[in-house]
Amino acid sequence: MVRMSRGASAFFLCLAGFCVLAGVLPRHFGFPLDDSWIHQTVARNLVETHVFGYLPGVHSSGSSSLLWTMVLLAPYVFSRVMDPVVYSTVLNAMLLGLTGAGLMYLAERDGLPRFDAWVLGLAPMLNANFAWLGLLGMEHVLFVALSVGTVCLWFVDRNRGWVLPLTVVLMGLLTMTRPEGLFLLGVLVLFRRRAKRSWGEVGALLAAVAVCEGLVLRVNWIASQTLLPLTMKGRQWLYFGDGPIGRYQRYELLRDWVFRLLRTWSAEPAWLRLTDHRVVVLGFVAAVAVAAKIGRLHGRGQDRTAALLLWAACLDGIYLVGLPAPGHGGRYQPFEVLLALPLVVLAGRSVVGRVLRRFGAGEGWTRGATACLVAVLAVSTGASYATWWRLSRDGIDQINQEHGAMGDWVVSHIAAEDVAARRMAVFDIGRIGYDVRGSLVDLGGLTDPQYLAYLKSRTVPGYLAAHGIRYVVLPTSPEMPERFRRKLLPEEPVPYELEELHTVCSTAERTRAVLAATGAALRCQTAYAIRFPRAASPAVAR
Repeated sequence: MVRMSRGASAFFLCLAGFCVLAGVLPRHFGFPLDDSWIHQTVARNLVETHVFGYLPGVHSSGSSSLLWTMVLLAPYVFSRVMDPVVYSTVLNAMLLGLTGAGLMYLAERDGLPRFDAWVLGLAPMLNANFAWLGLLGMEHVLFVALSVGTVCLWFVDRNRGWVLPLTVVLMGLLTMTRPEGLFLLGVLVLFRRRAKRSWGEVGALLAAVAVCEGLVLRVNWIASQTLLPLTMKGRQWLYFGDGPIGRYQRYELLRDWVFRLLRTWSAEPAWLRLTDHRVVVLGFVAAVAVAAKIGRLHGRGQDRTAALLLWAACLDGIYLVGLPAPGHGGRYQPFEVLLALPLVVLAGRSVVGRVLRRFGAGEGWTRGATACLVAVLAVSTGASYATWWRLSRDGIDQINQEHGAMGDWVVSHIAAEDVAARRMAVFDIGRIGYDVRGSLVDLGGLTDPQYLAYLKSRTVPGYLAAHGIRYVVLPTSPEMPERFRRKLLPEEPVPYELEELHTVCSTAERTRAVLAATGAALRCQTAYAIRFPRAASPAVAR
C-alpha cells in the first residue's frame, strides 16, 4: 500500500475543504462580489477586441492584476466549452490546494513539530474566509500560492539546475499578479546567506522583477497614463473620501484585523467591543509576538517559515502605510486571513505546553492537551464553514438579484444607441458592466484617469454633463436613500435633476450580514434619468 505524503495529504484536504464551500454554486451560481465581474469584462474585451481595457476597443484600466487578466482569457477563447465562473473556481481550488502543500513542505523542511506542521499545512482550509477568497474569481489566492512557491524554491538546493529558472519565473509572475509582489525580493535577500544563494542569483531575480514590473508599468501607462493601477486611486476615494490618510484610518485597519479573526466564525462579532486605544495596544502586542516568533524560527534555522511570516508582516505594513483598508472580506491582506488563526492556535499550544511542563505533567497530559486542541480546531473549522457558506450564498444571491437584475433591466429598457454611445454612468460596474459589455461610464474612478480630478474636487456632475450622460445607476439603501448620492453627486456647483426610473433590492437580512462580514455592496441599485437644466461647465474646481 502506497502511503500518501503529508504534502499530498494537505493538498487534497485543502481541496476538499474548498469544495465544501464551493458546494453553494449549483443552486447559487455566480461570484459573491461585484468586482469579480470587472476582471471578466476586461478579459472578454481583450479576446474580442484585442485591446486591454474595461471599455470595448479602448485602452483603459479596470484590472489591478495583469497576470490574472491573462489567466482569465481561456473561458473566452474556448467560450463554447468553458464557463468563466466554473473555470475561475476550479483554478482557485487547485491553487488553494497547492498553497497547502507548499506550506506543509516549508514546515517539514524546517523540522517543525508534527502538530505545528499540520496546522500550517492545513491553514488554507481552517478559516473558510480564506477559502471564500477562492470563490471570488480574483487574483488573491494566486498571489498567495506564488509567494509560498517562491519562498519554497529559494531554499531548495542550488545545485539542482531547474531551481533557479523556476524561482525566477515565479518571482516574475508574482510581480505581474500584484504590484506589491516585487517587495518579496527584499525578504529573499535578507535570507540569502541562510539559503546559500549568491549575489548573481539575486541579480537574476532582480532582472525578472525589472522586466515583469516594466511590462506592468507599460500596460498601466497605455491603459490609464499612470504607472500604478488606476483602481488603487479609485479605491482610495471610496475608502477615505477627499481627505488625507491619517491615524484614524490606520486604527480602523488594526480594528478590522482583530474583527477579521473573529469573523472566522461569526459574520457580526458584536459581542466584542474594543476602543481605539485597546486595538492599538492589541495590534502592537501581536506585532511584537510575530516578530519574536520570526526571530526564534530564524535562530533555530527554521528560515523558510520565518521568511514567509516576515513576508506576511511586510505586506501588512505596506497596506498599513499606503492603503489602510482591508478590502472586501480581507482580500487586500490575504496572508492576514490565511495565517492569523494558525498562529493563534500554535501560540495557544505553546502556552499550554509550557504550563504543563511547569507543573511537571507527564506525556499523557501533553497528548491529551493536543487532542483537545485538535477537537477545538475541528469544531472551529466546522463553525467557520457554516458561517461562510451562508455568506457565500447570500453574497452570490445579492449580486444576482441586485446587480444582475439591474443589468437585465438596463439591457431591456435603455435604448441600444444610448448604451453604445456610453450615455449611462454606473458606480458598481462589475456585473452591470458585464451584462452591457462594458459600454458605460465608470463612476468609481477605476477606468478613466481624467475622471479622478472631478471625483476628488466633488464636481462629478460637471463630468457627466461634459460627457452627455443621460442615465446614472447608483448604489442606494432604504435606510439612507440619499447619503451616497449626495457624496458622489453634490448639487453644487453644477446643478442637475434626477428622475428615478427603477430600483432593485436584495433582502435586508442577507445584505446586513454580507455587508458586515465582507464590506460588499449596498442593498439596492437605482437607475435615474439625469438632466442638466443649464449648460454645465466641465471645469474642475481647483
